[in-house]
Amino acid sequence: YRIPSSSMVPTVMSGEFILAAPDAFRDRAPRRGEVVILVAPDGDRYIKRVVGLAGDTIELRGGILHIDGRPVRRQRLVGQARLDGQRGTLYRERLPGGPSEVILERSDDGWLDDTRPYVVPQGHVFVMGDNRDNAMDSRVRTVGSVALDRLTDKPLCILWSPDPLAPAAPCAERRGRRRATGQP
Repeated sequence: YRIPSSSMVPTVMSGEFILAAPDAFRDRAPRRGEVVILVAPDGDRYIKRVVGLAGDTIELRGGILHIDGRPVRRQRLVGQARLDGQRGTLYRERLPGGPSEVILERSDDGWLDDTRPYVVPQGHVFVMGDNRDNAMDSRVRTVGSVALDRLTDKPLCILWSPDPLAPAAPCAERRGRRRATGQP
């Protein structure tokens, strides 16, 4: 897959090509924190992170993600950063029972930073972009929660990046991301 937008910066950048496992969620539901590829209501494919599972109550207050009324811990990593043409602050966010991931926030007072509580229906997940202020995700009515049967693939690694600083080592870590070179 080619990444078409910066909605998942810093995890993947626009223009990168990723390898994905097809039908990865045919026999299992995704875990909180997993990155997924989904078919949006408009038919486009999106890449997003699962932050809410069936039965969870999801809410954003002042840019802070809350799950079941509890704020998700985040730690500021640096001051202003510029990645893939996007400016903002990098935070390490730890999802309950899930991994710690890096997100990008432009501000904590944008139109997506304060939401009403939303209960994720059975058979659905709540997804968000890692670039929190530049993502069409479950916070937006036209996307909403995502039915499990609309999850198609699981991204595995970055195959190619237009980033000239990307390492050439097989499956090397780069800004918390994996890159593959086609070598075993």
